[in-house]
Amino acid sequence: MRDYRGRVRRNFALALCPRRAVLAFAVAAVSACAPATPYVAPSIELSDRYSVVLPVRGAESHATWWTAFRDPSLDRLVEIGLDDGLTIESARQRLRAAEAQSRRAGLSVSGDAALSRSTIDSGEGSQSASLGLALDPAGRLAARIRSAEARLGATAADLEDVRRLFVAQLVDAYIDLRYFERLLRVQRRDLQLARFAQSVAEDRFDNGAATRLDVLAARADVSDAASRLPQTEAAIMGQRFRVTTLAGRVAGQSTLRFRDRPQPIPQNAAATGVPADLLRLRPDIARAERLYAAAVSDIDSARAARYPRLSLDGLISTTLGSGTSSESLAASLTIPVFSQPALAADVDIAKARADEALIVWRQSVLEAVEEVERHLIDLRASHQAIAAARQTVSLQNDRVDLVQELADSGGAATVSEIIDANQDLIQSQVNLAGISRGLAKDYVALWTALARPASDHAPEFAPDRLVSRGDK
Repeated sequence: MRDYRGRVRRNFALALCPRRAVLAFAVAAVSACAPATPYVAPSIELSDRYSVVLPVRGAESHATWWTAFRDPSLDRLVEIGLDDGLTIESARQRLRAAEAQSRRAGLSVSGDAALSRSTIDSGEGSQSASLGLALDPAGRLAARIRSAEARLGATAADLEDVRRLFVAQLVDAYIDLRYFERLLRVQRRDLQLARFAQSVAEDRFDNGAATRLDVLAARADVSDAASRLPQTEAAIMGQRFRVTTLAGRVAGQSTLRFRDRPQPIPQNAAATGVPADLLRLRPDIARAERLYAAAVSDIDSARAARYPRLSLDGLISTTLGSGTSSESLAASLTIPVFSQPALAADVDIAKARADEALIVWRQSVLEAVEEVERHLIDLRASHQAIAAARQTVSLQNDRVDLVQELADSGGAATVSEIIDANQDLIQSQVNLAGISRGLAKDYVALWTALARPASDHAPEFAPDRLVSRGDK
């Protein structure tokens, strides 16, 4: 059997020999017309600095930016989410599919083998092997390979963009959770103060120093404070479920534990760098650039379709038992003639799509710079607002302490003044909680816009390739 296979291979090779000169000439003739479009990475003029400088000391740049909140629970949660989050896992699978698609785009050889028997008793049968080879003198296959590789790079950038946005979504949900927990503590304090005012009003009413109207107002204030608690408690549970789901766990059945923690406040500012850094760090910009590169390669592919195409098809067959065999080789040259107008239109379509992809890239750069500028302004405003809000809470606390002291000593503080002081304090604390929440979210939004990677070895994105930070 080994001798037979060797003989078949030799015969097949001999069948090719007489045609080599003709095929070589045809390939050379077509190759002389092959188009080639050199790829030039897109560029855009950007300022050398952002317009806003953060008024915060201790600016620091690191990959795991959420650690600036100094919250171990948050650090652990992000770690779990990056490992188990289904959104990221879905993006990983898309990358696997793109890798396979890129490998498939480079295949130009096809073939089949078949074995058949006529009857079981006689043992007679036949076997055959076929081979098809599409030659690529006009560069169509090479253009398809470049396009597939560029789209693979776009998918890799998309995975990093999913990670970027996922971390922001998870941290935002955690910030909301801690906000509602702080709000609940404020509302419980509100209930305590309202009950104090009620006791003062009832005692004074019994002693003839307060009116029935004062008692009703104090009791209504207690009921109003108590009515807010159930909704806030429900919001806390809802946020816990949301965080759990984002982390890839089953809501209500997870072993995740949320220990009491204060509201997360960033302890440093972002090292913003310069706008040009976004071209290396923003994965959505990298994805747009890779899609533009793919669109440029599609132009070459469309142009190559207008040129003649060569293909080789070979067949080896033998009859089992008799030892007879046959070989054949067919070379075909396809020349598109009547389809030239349609193929020319395909080239124009490819050019228009490439121009559109370039516009999309430029737009993504402009929007990225806008995001950073806007979030810098928001973060600066939040820093200014939180300082004033803390001062307001401090003053309102002093006011409540003074009113209570006057009430305990039988001073001139009326029931209405006690209720008003309590309500103003609670409102200032609710306002401070909201501003703290906004400050934390502005910080998250800025870091997300700056697109600092989720680890030191996450890729940076150059216009023509992916660069691992760990390789620099």
